[in-house]
Amino acid sequence: MAGGLLEYSGLVTKTKAMRARLLGADDYTAISEYESVTDFIAFLREQPAYAPVFERHGEVVIRDSLYMDYCKLYRFSGVQPRRALQFVFSRYEINVIKNCLQSAMEGNGREITVSGGFFERHADFDLKAVMAANSVQELIQAVTGTEYESLLKELESAAEKSYADYAFALDIYYYKKVWKEITKVSDKETRQILEQIFGTEIDCAKRFYSMGEADVKKHQIPVSCRLRSAETKRLLETETAEQFVEFVRQTAYFRGKQAVLEPEDELTWERVI
Repeated sequence: MAGGLLEYSGLVTKTKAMRARLLGADDYTAISEYESVTDFIAFLREQPAYAPVFERHGEVVIRDSLYMDYCKLYRFSGVQPRRALQFVFSRYEINVIKNCLQSAMEGNGREITVSGGFFERHADFDLKAVMAANSVQELIQAVTGTEYESLLKELESAAEKSYADYAFALDIYYYKKVWKEITKVSDKETRQILEQIFGTEIDCAKRFYSMGEADVKKHQIPVSCRLRSAETKRLLETETAEQFVEFVRQTAYFRGKQAVLEPEDELTWERVI
């Protein structure tokens, strides 16, 4: 146990050092005063956390900065932390499939830049084949033999389907998979931490108020962390965003000994919504 804690303490130290290079409150205040995207990009080019992204890939893939940070943490980590980080990598796989799927449904392939060949070495599918897909059928062929094949085939055979149907189904699959894998983690402390991290994400992903009742039932995530079944049902029945917000304030996220959020904290509240 002590060795495991030591492994994680090193990763925490590394993460804190990387976080210190990210933008702070003063930086966001400065950004809010810029009058053009050009000024904003020029500012990012000078920041330690983002300059390497522009140097290696250019502006079009600024989103890769998060992925590059993940690669750094993965290479730095030992065996046990890597298992936890694998849950995050599964999310990257899902996001790549969704991005390529959207283009495939439009009859176009998509070019996705990922850092240093790491994704290609660890992904469960051929990235180039997925990117080259010009139809849903071609994309399914590209993921043949992987865990995603049967899910996409089932959706493809449905009478009515849209990109949203595919995207929600892939997200639900991801959350169910991660939650199941977390239950297999033998170390109790590690398991509880993972449950809190991913369970909170799952609960916050249930943005019921932005859909009609039929779509909510169709795309409901069958996993909960702090939200009880009755609370989930009541959230489903709210008719406006205001009602949704008011009820969320009454849940365990904001009330009780284990409350983790403050309603008056604007930044924290925005993360919940």
